[in-house]
Amino acid sequence: MTKIPHSNDNPPNWYTAFKSPEWWLVIAAFATIIVIGLQTIETRRAAQATRDSVGAIQQQGQTFVSKERARVRVHLRPLILVRKHDIAYVVEFTVINVGPTPAFIMDSGHAGYLRPKQGLDIQGTEPTTLPISELPKEMLHNAPTGAYAIYMGNKAENEVIADIKAERLIVWVDGFVKYRDVFGQNQETRFRCFWQFPPWRGIYGEDIAGAGNWVPYPPEENYET
Repeated sequence: MTKIPHSNDNPPNWYTAFKSPEWWLVIAAFATIIVIGLQTIETRRAAQATRDSVGAIQQQGQTFVSKERARVRVHLRPLILVRKHDIAYVVEFTVINVGPTPAFIMDSGHAGYLRPKQGLDIQGTEPTTLPISELPKEMLHNAPTGAYAIYMGNKAENEVIADIKAERLIVWVDGFVKYRDVFGQNQETRFRCFWQFPPWRGIYGEDIAGAGNWVPYPPEENYET
């Protein structure tokens, strides 16, 4: 009796290979690698999303603090070559907190002085810095405080005033205000300027009171943190 062959009596080579346990181990290993790779990609995506979210929250926090914190600024008034209260020659200025929350003053200092004009270099020793005694301990929003720095005593000779007008002597003023904002951060405002008369000054044979402007110099010593 003739035996009729069946299709599974002679399986193909690839099928025979799959019947081997070793091949199944190889397939399982490849599948595991693929799964781990996909998990790694998803983990990195999740970690990056978390970092982006944290960064956005930090940026929002920094923006809020920057918007709401105190900001102390100093505004110098025009130079007037007249003795204040007939006592001394001074540079008047105003300290103001333009931020919406209070500034808690920790330290301050200011000085006015004369220096010979030699380029824009500050000649001579550093002046004695005195505290800005008019400042309150707590500066509220838009509550300006007036102050002044003496740069010359009341015994100045007319020649000194003439030298200032001729810019052979330069009037300088500098100072600083250190304070803490409501977020517990230390801040500082610093200024150092000299007075510069306009080039047209005296063109009509007379001086115009207050004509000119304060020039920050050097620029890096004029800043607000």
